[in-house]
Amino acid sequence: IAQYKKHIINTLIYNKQASGDDTFYIIEGHFHLGESLQQDNIHYISLPSSYFTKEYVVLQAGG
Repeated sequence: IAQYKKHIINTLIYNKQASGDDTFYIIEGHFHLGESLQQDNIHYISLPSSYFTKEYVVLQAGG
């Protein structure tokens, strides 16, 4: 989360594309950290890579 805040979120705030009071969601398609975390107004949500495969989508659709 610190890397995202340093390199992305602070840049958005600096360029006035966001404010420090905004809520930020970081969604990744793999378990980089192995869990979903929240730090202040930053939410890191990690999804298993299988979530994005065709087989998962078909299974969730009942197929």
